[in-house]
Amino acid sequence: MKKFIYLLFGKPHDENKYYSLIYKFAVGFYLLSMTLFLIQSILYGGMVWFSFFFSAIVFPVLFRVVYKVNISFRQHFTKSGSLKKKLKWPLIIGSVFVLFTTLVITLFLFGNQVAVNVNKTTVNGDIELSIGSLKGDYQIETFELSEPQEETIVIPFQLNVEEGEVTLYIKHQNETVWEKTYVSSEEETIEFIGVKGVYEVGFTTESASNIQLNLSLY
Repeated sequence: MKKFIYLLFGKPHDENKYYSLIYKFAVGFYLLSMTLFLIQSILYGGMVWFSFFFSAIVFPVLFRVVYKVNISFRQHFTKSGSLKKKLKWPLIIGSVFVLFTTLVITLFLFGNQVAVNVNKTTVNGDIELSIGSLKGDYQIETFELSEPQEETIVIPFQLNVEEGEVTLYIKHQNETVWEKTYVSSEEETIEFIGVKGVYEVGFTTESASNIQLNLSLY
């Protein structure tokens, strides 16, 4: 396992505990992220596999570049003890920021199912949802009808999309019973004939940002 990690990330700079810690953190974060991405690839297949392999290769390469640049900078341009002390934490914070940014950008550009900066609250069926960036599908909520409904199901909602377009949909047993695409602010209702079973409310988009949704299921 160690040889495989060294092959991907290179050897850690063990002479400095801070760079050693950054190395271990990056490796652990990478393994966890790739495990989750692998599960997603198995579930969805298709181009998600390409995204998985691309991300699995690109992140270690970019890490090695950033890691070596930081180490070289420290070794060659911080010979003064006072200068080392001043630059130590900026270098560490900068390195961690670059690692997180690199992984997020890589997953968002080449992943098929990515949601960034998601905030959701649900109170008595009232859902407030905001998504910073979305690519692919996102399940908003599920609900169940225990009996067929004599009247049409009506679900009011308010939706705002600042950039891109999103399709809001309702599915029943993987079959779409209602959907509509939006590119700006709208206040409408979802209406469909309710039959017994579990329903899924969700978004799908090629790419959209700054999405806000208020939806009332009950």
